Parts: sequence; structure tokens; C-alpha cells
Amino acid sequence: CAAGSAQKNTASTSCVLCAAGTFSAKAGAAVCSDCSAGTFSNDTGSTVCTSCAAGSAQKNTASTSCVLCAAGTFSAKAGAAVCSDCSAGTFSNDTGSTVCTSCAAGSAQNNTASTSCDLCAAGTFAGEGAKLCSACAKGTFAGKSGSAKCEDCAAGSFQNATGATNCSLCGAGSSSGKAAEVCTLCPAGEFAANTGSAKCDACSAGKFANSTGSTVCAVCPAGSSTNNNTGSASCALCKPGSFSSGNGSAVCTVCPGGQFSDKNGTTTCSKCDAGSFSSANSTMCNLCEPGLYSNTTGSASCTKCAAGSSTESLRGSTNCTLCSAGHFAARAGSPSCDPCAVGTSTDNKAGADKCAECAAGHFAKDTGSASCDDCPAGSYADTAGSSACTVCAAGTASAKTASVNCTLCAAGSTSPANSTACSLCDAGSFAGKAGSPKCTPCAAGSVAKDKGSKACVGCQAGSYQDKTGQTACNLCAKGSYQDKTGSATCTSCANNRTYTTYTTGSVSPDACEGPLLKYTVDGKDKELTDVETLTMKESSTLKLTASSGNWVVRNPEHPYSESIVLKQGDSTSIKAKSATLQPMMANVFCYKDTEGHGAQFAGYQNKDVKGRTCDSVCRNTEGLDIGPHCLVKNETSPCGIPKCVWDVECSAGDGTGYRGLVNSATLEGGKTVSCQAWNKDYPHVHTFHPNAYNTATYGIGKNNYCRNPDPRNTQTPWCYTTDHWGRYGMCSTVKVCDKTFAYFKH
Repeated sequence: CAAGSAQKNTASTSCVLCAAGTFSAKAGAAVCSDCSAGTFSNDTGSTVCTSCAAGSAQKNTASTSCVLCAAGTFSAKAGAAVCSDCSAGTFSNDTGSTVCTSCAAGSAQNNTASTSCDLCAAGTFAGEGAKLCSACAKGTFAGKSGSAKCEDCAAGSFQNATGATNCSLCGAGSSSGKAAEVCTLCPAGEFAANTGSAKCDACSAGKFANSTGSTVCAVCPAGSSTNNNTGSASCALCKPGSFSSGNGSAVCTVCPGGQFSDKNGTTTCSKCDAGSFSSANSTMCNLCEPGLYSNTTGSASCTKCAAGSSTESLRGSTNCTLCSAGHFAARAGSPSCDPCAVGTSTDNKAGADKCAECAAGHFAKDTGSASCDDCPAGSYADTAGSSACTVCAAGTASAKTASVNCTLCAAGSTSPANSTACSLCDAGSFAGKAGSPKCTPCAAGSVAKDKGSKACVGCQAGSYQDKTGQTACNLCAKGSYQDKTGSATCTSCANNRTYTTYTTGSVSPDACEGPLLKYTVDGKDKELTDVETLTMKESSTLKLTASSGNWVVRNPEHPYSESIVLKQGDSTSIKAKSATLQPMMANVFCYKDTEGHGAQFAGYQNKDVKGRTCDSVCRNTEGLDIGPHCLVKNETSPCGIPKCVWDVECSAGDGTGYRGLVNSATLEGGKTVSCQAWNKDYPHVHTFHPNAYNTATYGIGKNNYCRNPDPRNTQTPWCYTTDHWGRYGMCSTVKVCDKTFAYFKH
């Protein structure tokens, strides 16, 4: 096939011309090729495609024509597939453009493919080809749209913002040069009266401006001037000794003689006061010297004071003063009056030429006294001309004024120095003779219960006082006595471990009661008041008599299984190699408060706490809180029996007498558990239940306290436990009674 034609089939008899928009450049083409983008063919049989002319473009293939570039676009060369957008700052306002036009000065275009440019608004400007209009800088402006540049603000105006369309005039009191962003305030000493000033004017002589931004200058006030200077920021005050009386003065006038000015800025000069004088051009007046005076203003000299008067050492006096009472002047012209000496006065008269001595009983302690004073009560003066009174010594007094001596205080009273009266000695002290300077505290062992005592009384037997200066004696406490008077202490009972008194205020050692065992061994008689173990010859016989209280005699080798009890008044004889003799203190000489407040007490006491004889022996079968008591004339009264410590706070012997409050036991392995109540059979069934015998003998009750109702098998308190696997345990926390524990306590 020839160029411009093609045949895609086989066995063809002819070739087909290429359709418009296609071409075949060479002979023998099977198919025609599409014109590429940016080219076209507008006829059949084309051997080549034609390029689109500048100002047009074709984006499609197999095109038969090209399209003109739209307004706002262009193609600068032939064969363009697409037209290009005009860039920012350019435009095209017609089709088929081969180039875009730059925006003219005073306009701008920030978009692409624009068909026109926008004029710059007033207050902005732009050069040729601008994308954006720029705001006018501070100090410039553009008054209309489409400006290619901004104009400078004229002198006397300003603009402090960008993008301005005009400039503002400077306010009065300020000025500016060309292209000013701000106006400058007129400096001190200058002013601008109108708006729009290009410069400020200086204040004229006699006027001033003391701050910046002034619109007018002020006139200098009276008392000041500008010293003929212009442009002054302030006026100078007239110096001391000069003045100016009107406004706007150029210089200050000197004060005339007899007048003065002592301050800056004076508008007039002052006359000298009476008592002073001055010369011309003075800044102050001179005071008249002491002894001289002037009684008019403007004086040139001062006058002397007459005799008997003075200016009281003062300068600047306008007159002279008579000497006051207590002072005198012997000659005329004295600058001051002299004071009377101590012990003298002028008897309240003024203008005296001498002073007189004070009479006895009177005094003048100060110089210049107008009169003499009476000696106050509590003091005296026994000579004339005294400058002071003597205070009455301790132990004396004077009740009246103007006394010439003091009176002795009576026995039983005293006084401190300078007293007007004597005071009775306080209770607890005494004064044995008249004129005593102080009361003496009663010595220990004596007291004075009343005021005004001349002597102290010794404490009676049965009482004591261990302090000095007391008003009452203390009764001897239980367990002690005093058989003498005037004692500072009481004497403890001989064996205060087992012996005591049941009342306070005991007066004899016989008041001490306790256990007493008399015994005879190896032909020797002896007495015992506390536990003791005796060792004897096997052939020896031991004779025993319980003179006071109950005693138990034990075989040391078998102390709890081999023993006998001697009640008070009983006697017996035994043969033994050794024996332990022990008083039965509990429930005989003391009571167990934990056992019904002494319900088991069985002592032999038959007096109450006041020492009165009871109708019967002391008991507490009712379990009253007061402990063992008795009836005295049908009145229930406590007997003063002390509380037991042994078998309450500790366990003695085999533990059968223990009545303490411990209620826990220790099992094997060291475990501590609570005790089971004796009146319960759970968790362990037993036979030691509360009954009359167990309660009285072992203290078994409706409680779970440690006790020992089984002395045959154990010699320490124990209990059944609440532990199912531990039937009973020993009360290991119960302490063992020994000599560190007292038998009893009050």
C-alpha cells in the first residue's frame, strides 16, 4: 500500500486511504497510525500529522483539528498538547494567546489562569507584575486605589500603623519631622500650643514648663524667679534672707533690718518676735541671753531682769519671772534662781532671799523644796534639818505621821521595816518577845494552830509533825506509834513485818499486835514473832505456847504432810530433830479481800478502828466491802484489819490458801490456756465442785481462778483447762511468796 493508505486484511485487492486524524508515513502499512496529542490531520490519505499552532493545543490523539487556548491560558510553541495557565502576577484576556501579560504597577494578581489583574486598595501599593499589594509602611500612606508607591507623612503629622490611607496631625504639646511614625512630646521648658507643629517653642523668661508635652508655659509663683533665663523647666525659690512678693519676678529682694526670712521661696519677710533681735539681711533673729529680755517685736537690744527675778536660765525671754517657792535670788540680774538645799524650804513663799531648816518630824528630801513634808507613818525624824526620815526597824511601827520615834511590837506579833502597824504571827509561827523582827516557824514536832502565838505547842503522844511552820500534828499511821510528846516522827512496830496497829494515833508500843510464840528448848525460854526453823538435839523436848495468834509447827522434811496447828492460848510439847515454826497470818492478822472481803477471817481482834471495844470479835460473814468489822453500841464499825498480801498476790506453802485472781495455766510444751470454771464439768468432768468445805478450805467457787484443792498430789495452784486435750495445768504465773513480799498492807 502507498504511503497515506493501509490494508489490514490478507488477500486484499486494494488499499484503504488513511482516515482524517490518522496517517501512514511509509508504504506497506497494515494499519494507519493515530495522530499524537498536539497534532492533527483534517483530510484522508495523510502521510503525516500537522502540529497545533502556537496559541492552540490538542490533548487527544487521532484529532482532526486543534483548540485555541482559552482566556487565562497560553501556548508559546507549536505542538502543545495542553495550554498552560498564566502564572500569578500575569493574565490573558483573549483566546489563542501565545504569551501572558504582566500586571501593571498599582495592580496585582495572586491567582493563576487569570484573565485580569486587581487594582491595589487605598493604603497599599504594588510594582509591575506583582502577585500581591503591599501595605504602606509606618510614616507613609496611599490615599487612593491603584497606587504604585506610598507617600511620606508631612512634618507635623504621623502614622503609627501600616496600610494607612492618610496621616494624623500631631496633638498640641508635641511635634514631628517628615515621615514620622510617632510625634515627640515637647521637652520640659518648651511647648506647642497648636496641633500639627513641626517644632516646639521655648518658654519665655519668667515662665516655665516642668513636664514634657506642655501646650502652654506657667508663670513663676511669688517667692521664685527664672533669673531672666528662657526655656526654663522650673523656677528657682528665693534663698533665705530674700523674697519676691509677686508672680513672674526676675530676681529676689533682700529682707530689711529687723526682719528675716529663714526658708527658701519666701514671699515676705517676718519681724523678729519679742525676746529676740536681728540686723538687716538676716536669715534668723538672735535670742536675748539669760537674764535679759525684750517685750516688743523688732528690738535692737535686750533689757536686764530686776533683782529677785530671773529668766530661769532661758534665752529669748519677753519678761522676767519671780523666783518660785523653794528658790531664791540674792542679787539683781541673776540668770536663774538657786534652789533651797535639802532639809530646808521657803515655806511656800515666792521671792525669798533665804531658806529655813525643817523642824523635827519633818523633812525635805529634794533641793528646791517649797515646804517641808511630814514623815509618813512607819518612819520618823528626831532632828531638825532632816533631808530624809528613818524607816521603823523590823519589829517596830509608827501609826502617825510626823513621828519622832517608833513603838516595839508586842510578843506574838511582828512587822517588816517601814510598818505603820504590827501584825499577829501567822498560825504555825511565833514571836517570844516584844520587838521581834520576824516570826519564827514552829520547829518539827511542834505546832501553833492560832495567830499571834508567843510559843509553839509540842505534838501530843500518838502524833507527829515532820515539817516546820505547821498548824496541826499528824496522827501516827497504822503500824507505828509515838509515846512521847513533841516528836517529829513515829516509831514503827518492832517487827513491822508481822506486827501492826489497827488504829492511827497509837501512843504505846503495846498497841502493836501480831503473832507471838513462846517456846522452851534446852532449858532456855525464847519468844518468836515470825517464821523460823529450829535445829535441836534428838533428845531435846520443845515446849510451845501460842501466846498470840495461831501457829503451825511443821516437820521440815515433810512440811505439808506432817504438821500441827496451835491456836491462840494452846500449848504442846514435841520431840524432834528440827521444826519449822510459822505464824498463821492469813485470816488471823489480815484478811483476804478476794475471799468475800474477808468472809473467812477468824482473828481475835475485838476493837474497832477508833480503838473502841467491840461487842464481839471482828468478823465479816456478810462479805461487806468494809472488810472485818464489829458492833460498837449497835453501830457497825470497821476494825482496821489490813489486807493480806500472802496467798493473794503470791502463793505460800502448798498453795491451798491461795486466793489470788490468776485464771490461766500452762500445759506441757509451754502453751498458756484459760482455766475451766470450778462449777462446770465441760470440757472436763471433775469432783472438785464448790461446796461449803471446798469453798472454806480451798477457795473453790463459781469462778475459774487458780486453786489447789488436791494438796496430796501437788503443792502449787492449778486448774482444769478449757483445752480439750489438756485436762489440767499448773498456774506458773502465780508468784511464790518469800521475804520479798510483805504479809499484809493497809
